Order: sequence, then C-alpha cells, then structure tokens
Amino acid sequence: MTRIEPGDGTAEFRFPNIAPPSSGDYADQAFGHAGIRVVQGQLKKYPGQSAPETLLLDGMGQSHQDAPRRSAFFDHHSGGSFLIDLGQAISVTKVNSYPWHQNEAREENRRRAAQRFTLYGFSGDQLPDMTLSPRRGGWTRIARVNTDRFFEVDEPLERPAQQACSITSAHGEIGRFRYLLWVVKGGTFFSEFDVFGSP
Repeated sequence: MTRIEPGDGTAEFRFPNIAPPSSGDYADQAFGHAGIRVVQGQLKKYPGQSAPETLLLDGMGQSHQDAPRRSAFFDHHSGGSFLIDLGQAISVTKVNSYPWHQNEAREENRRRAAQRFTLYGFSGDQLPDMTLSPRRGGWTRIARVNTDRFFEVDEPLERPAQQACSITSAHGEIGRFRYLLWVVKGGTFFSEFDVFGSP
C-alpha cells in the first residue's frame, strides 16, 4: 500500500496523515543499525552539489525549499540507486521518503520534488550481484512510485513542492528484508528515508 501526500511547505514537514521525518525509525543513523550508500549512478557535483547519502538517515528534512546541501540527489537527467543495509533481516512495516524542492527564483520550477522510484527488498545476508537487474538478482519488488502520475501533474505549478510517500502493508508487515534498494529516476531532492520495523 502506497500513500502519497503533499506537505504544508514548511520545515516542520506537516502532512495530512503521514508523519514528518523521524529520528526514531530503525534505520536512523543514531541507532547504528543501518548504513546507506550509492550503488549506481553518482550524486550531483558542482554546481549545486548534493549532500552525501548518509544525510538520508539523519532524521531531518530540509530547512527550506531550495536546499541542495540538505538534500541527496542525482543529476536530473541520470538517476541512480541507493542501498540501505539494515545489518540483519528485520520485519519491515513501513518505509517513508521525503523530498522538498522549489527553485527560489522560479516558483514553477519544482522538478526535483517529484518522486519516481522502484523500491526492492532482499532478505539474504550475501548481497546479490549488483551488476544484474534487480529481477535477475533475486530482489523482491515492494513498490513502484510516480508522484507526478498520482497528482496528475500537467503543469509545473500542479506539482507539490513538498511531498511524502509512505509504503506499508494491509497485513502489518511489508516483508522481512536486510537490504532495501531505491532505483531512482531523475534528480529528486530527497531529505530523508525512514525504515520502520524490528528484528
């Protein structure tokens, strides 16, 4: 089950039903359970350099609407993949992602707010061959997300500048996974990935 909602456009990241970025999820860096790295593509370099991917597990959103140094993002035309290693297989119950982008000079420029990704999970201790496609590598596809399609965006101003995506299950558990893989299209200004669950 995937819920997608627009935010109120403030640093508090308020949404109708989805909670704001959390420092209490299993993957938060403060607990030392999980690590994150880029396994495909490269984060954007100058001009407008991306923050390191470790920012995605720090429990915080961006401080304002156009904050590349508080966002992890690929070049807009390339995309890439983020890999979270939870340290052990856990029962994953919810996965949230949060972007925020509106160009300070052009209100209609919200391209990097859109979320287009496929989320995969893998339960084994040995990471699959990352040169293979996720399907051939044995990954379980959890969800495919395209927020522009959900919001029926035809004009740039119809795209919410601040968004949240929350992936859950009707049965309590999404699955039991050690690794989570985000295959991202485009250069979304991600500020946080939250992974909830327990061993």
